[in-house]
Amino acid sequence: MPPSGWAVAAQACDASWEVDASTAHGGARSLLLRSADRTSGIELRSDAFAVSSGQEHYFTCWAKIARGAIDHTWGQTVAAARIYWLDASAREISNSEILRVAYTARNWTRFTRKLVAPAGATSARVGLGVSGSVPNDDLSTENAVWFDDLEFWPTPPSMMRAPV
Repeated sequence: MPPSGWAVAAQACDASWEVDASTAHGGARSLLLRSADRTSGIELRSDAFAVSSGQEHYFTCWAKIARGAIDHTWGQTVAAARIYWLDASAREISNSEILRVAYTARNWTRFTRKLVAPAGATSARVGLGVSGSVPNDDLSTENAVWFDDLEFWPTPPSMMRAPV
């Protein structure tokens, strides 16, 4: 069962998740997602939380990969974080990709993005996922990505820039 406040949204073939006490950026644990081959993948999504339409928000997290390359432009695979924007009926109206983990993220790397909740959004979910395996060093290399220290917060109205 996923950590409290999270659910498996999609899982294909040989993909898995675990709370990893041996690797963490901050605190004592991180979330580890694994994908063993090109046909596998997994995405965990958080419980929905309230947002205000038109409000600026910031999302930040730390991520790293074990081995391999993750590059969407090669038509291969991706480890990603997304914000799913939902309407009052909890239907997805759009999503915002936050990151794709690549070669540069073999060490803990911070990813931050400013987002604006789209018109009609009343809530959002965070999605964390990994899919496929990229044969670069070794054909058996699995994708493994760790996520840690996720934060999502609204920009106070007093700090939002006035239209020019």
